[in-house]
Amino acid sequence: MRVISLEILTAFLLLGLDAEIEVELENQEGIATWRIRDMLRGEVDTSTDVKILEAVEKGADTISDVARATKYPVATVWRKVNRLADEGYLTKDGDKSLQLTTKGKIFIKLYSYE
Repeated sequence: MRVISLEILTAFLLLGLDAEIEVELENQEGIATWRIRDMLRGEVDTSTDVKILEAVEKGADTISDVARATKYPVATVWRKVNRLADEGYLTKDGDKSLQLTTKGKIFIKLYSYE
């Protein structure tokens, strides 16, 4: 059964399809879920995107706050925040409040320069 699951997962990854994966825990006391897109790195610019994600992690929760914290132009931050949200690194609550996702937190840990 695990081989079939891996084959299906591989097919989704190769075809660029997104889906929600549910896997029952080995002790059968719960289910772990995640999206296939969360397994992909996406198109990120580590030098600027990490700084934007770090600013959100440190409490900058609007595009204006992130622009101030990073000293990037608001238009640049707006464009990058929208792309990062599309790729699952952060979420936007409406058009305002920004929050990191688990994928964003992992990315910061892997690529942070501090």
